[in-house]
Amino acid sequence: DLQGENFNIDHIVVSPAGVFCIETKSRAKYALEDGKSNARVDFDGKMLNFPSHKETKPVEQVRRNAKWLKDWLAKASAERVDVRPVLALPGWWVENKTRSDVLLVSGKNIRGFLKNSTTGTPLNPEQMQRIVHQIEQRCRDVEPSGYPQKKISPFTAK
Repeated sequence: DLQGENFNIDHIVVSPAGVFCIETKSRAKYALEDGKSNARVDFDGKMLNFPSHKETKPVEQVRRNAKWLKDWLAKASAERVDVRPVLALPGWWVENKTRSDVLLVSGKNIRGFLKNSTTGTPLNPEQMQRIVHQIEQRCRDVEPSGYPQKKISPFTAK
């Protein structure tokens, strides 16, 4: 989870194939006569076509996030890096109807999808290390939120 300005990026993958910005969305399935069509989402590069409705906002969001990450990494690492937006819809049967800059995946075998995809910028080990370092520095700069943290002495009986 990487914090941006008033938003967050769910996951980032840095690999020899490039940098991937991953947004994960969950959507409920509705009871239809045919169970298989109930679990299928078609993607035309712009719109997610679910059995019960259509959406564009998750696609727009992951594109925005990937652009922000690309711009931020260029400033932070002083080198241009392409970032591929990836939208994960766990539990859905994904049907990509056309080629798109956004990679839509169900979550199953995401490693295989990313391994066989490219961002256009292959990375060498040194570049990957610099990019990961910048991401880690930003993640560590965010104060934890949520439940208050109790400080426990290692000498306190439990």
